[in-house]
Amino acid sequence: MAVMTVEGPWVTIPTILIGVPANWRSEPTESQTHHLNHMTHPTHPKMSLVHLAKQAARSKAFSACLSLALLGITATPAFAADYTWDVDGTTLGFSSNTGAWDGTTLNWNSDAAGGAGGTLFAAPTSSDDLVIGDVSGGGNGVITLSGDQTANSIEFATDSPAQVFLNVNNGASLAVTGDITHTGSQRATIKVFNATEADAATVLTANSIQVHSIVFNGTGGPQFWTTDYDITLNTQFSIGGLNQDATFTQNGGTISVAHASYGLTLFTGTSPTSGTSRYIMNGGTLSANRIGTANGNGRNNHSGALYAGNAVVEWNDGTIK
Repeated sequence: MAVMTVEGPWVTIPTILIGVPANWRSEPTESQTHHLNHMTHPTHPKMSLVHLAKQAARSKAFSACLSLALLGITATPAFAADYTWDVDGTTLGFSSNTGAWDGTTLNWNSDAAGGAGGTLFAAPTSSDDLVIGDVSGGGNGVITLSGDQTANSIEFATDSPAQVFLNVNNGASLAVTGDITHTGSQRATIKVFNATEADAATVLTANSIQVHSIVFNGTGGPQFWTTDYDITLNTQFSIGGLNQDATFTQNGGTISVAHASYGLTLFTGTSPTSGTSRYIMNGGTLSANRIGTANGNGRNNHSGALYAGNAVVEWNDGTIK
């Protein structure tokens, strides 16, 4: 089999020469070139897909070359995979929404029924769509993320039996190319813990986030988190913790907290010198029905003294409404 490129008035294509007479030279004569141009015209019967398919069936060599040479066709990339959170491996169904997302534990399953029909996976890639769905085990689910993890999208689709927490822990990061969404009836909460100033812009990134609540706090030193994408929350965005320092910076996007009672909550400490929470706004839009402080359980029905000077909203640019 020989391969050459033929130029005609219609298109320039690489041509597979099948059944070419042996006495043809590597450089075709003018009459041979005319013959090839005729064969490669789009209206020629030998250029039909049916004909090419038949030729491919007859020749393994032709089949191997077809996608790479004919008409400049190249191999197509793999489609994104769907993985569902599944801590019980190949056992049919889903037992619990609690476990480690650490890149080594096989807690993702490509079998949508949670059985043995798929592939177990530990480290989804930026092309993979992830689903956290219903489980048979009771109690709140806690998925603990460690290391640097990625996904194309994450869907919280839990209707039963209880809410799910996704904890992005000390030194961890989660990069989602697309969106994090919440379609289930049970609450979905993302917790960002112990993000240092150096990791502020990478601890959690996404095109957008839409979940029930976000909790941003930690221990062992000041916490930092910076965003520039849309965040939509059904209930609460809490920043800081009891006697903890936390700084959240919004550089763009729209952050919306819909709940009438909770909204954006800034924790304060138990003394004027401890537990400062800061919301720094450099751009974008903040929309919240309530902006308040707390030093107890993060809501406005706490008891104890409030040190409002330790709750700071610094507006540099953007819109607060």
